[in-house]
Amino acid sequence: MRPSPKICFAFAILVASVLLIRLPGPAQPTSAVAGAAQGQSQTPPAAPKTTAESTNYAATSTYADVLAFIRDLQKLSPLVRVETICTSTEGRDVPLLVIGKPLPQDPLALRYDKRVVVYFQANIHAGEVEGKEAALMLARDILLDPNLPYLDKIVLLIAPIFNADGNDKMDPRNRMGQVGPEKGSGVRHNGQNLDLNRDAMKLESPEMRGLVRNVLIRWDPLLLVDCHTTNGSYHEEPVTYSWPLCPNGDPAIVKYMREKMLPAVDATLEKKYGTLSIPYGDPVDFRDMDKGWRTFSHQPRFMTNYVGLRNRLSILDENYNYADFKTRVLGNYNLLKAILDYCETNAAELARLVADADSRTVLRGVAPKETDTFGLDIEAQALPEKVTVRGYEVEVIPREGSPFPQMKRT
Repeated sequence: MRPSPKICFAFAILVASVLLIRLPGPAQPTSAVAGAAQGQSQTPPAAPKTTAESTNYAATSTYADVLAFIRDLQKLSPLVRVETICTSTEGRDVPLLVIGKPLPQDPLALRYDKRVVVYFQANIHAGEVEGKEAALMLARDILLDPNLPYLDKIVLLIAPIFNADGNDKMDPRNRMGQVGPEKGSGVRHNGQNLDLNRDAMKLESPEMRGLVRNVLIRWDPLLLVDCHTTNGSYHEEPVTYSWPLCPNGDPAIVKYMREKMLPAVDATLEKKYGTLSIPYGDPVDFRDMDKGWRTFSHQPRFMTNYVGLRNRLSILDENYNYADFKTRVLGNYNLLKAILDYCETNAAELARLVADADSRTVLRGVAPKETDTFGLDIEAQALPEKVTVRGYEVEVIPREGSPFPQMKRT
């Protein structure tokens, strides 16, 4: 295999042309906000409610709240078991829900099972909290609704509070540019003051070491979904997403996700659940939108890129910072359901995709070719298609105690 001095990874790094639609004020983004509610969970009266639901989305769950909710789920259903990903720096066990019908006792029990393993992860940045609430709500609704087909084809793993130490350092002053929850959220870093979403290669934290050992190696999920909140591009869509961007993983996986899976999930999200979404990114230049819409780095220190480097599928979920907390929770919930819809329908195809990618990687090691490449210097290039970003005009309002102004829709 010869190292390539530069790889131009045209179909994963940059969306360079944008169609921006400026919508007139003062109308509210009803299609995005009201639409997010269309897929919200229909909770039976006796079912446990998350902290977000029980406070009308004024607060998010503490670590103790999450554990209490999980205990309630275990009382309600025999289809869920709790494992421990790791013990955090501050001594908290990070829980992993294993949900299946039947419930596998361990990963070896799935060796001859046609079900696929899917892993949902939330709260890696503990100020970005809607994924935590959405994942718990989804676990409850799957366990309580026998008509949902997901468990026929899927074993579902959920880590609702991956950054347990950061979660309970709640303060309304954290992420002041974020719209809710009004009672505050946690902090970005873990108990070591490390950003866990930059630790996928170094594995300096107990959380990331535990994830690799006790989830990625032990259970080998074919798909990881990592839930976040954006830091502030302005658009209508409450949900944004990305495929893995590191070009040194199997290119067939990236191509499949960009050209087939995520367009289908995007369509389901809007048509079935009434939630708008776009590929994750920011304008290259806020003052000139014609310069394009750019996504984040290809580096595998980011969780979803690292998983792609392992020849597995991954989705970065970034929910819109300036949507209210309820809209973000329901948008995240709907996205997870749309992803499960796709995985349930296409389970066999997804399993073949990752198996073929592994076979190609082994062959490259056993019988390398001169044409094999490994990118050392990666350059972003434009995708051929445009992406539509629904924008709106804002009034800039100074925010007391914060260098970041409030952008009020006009």
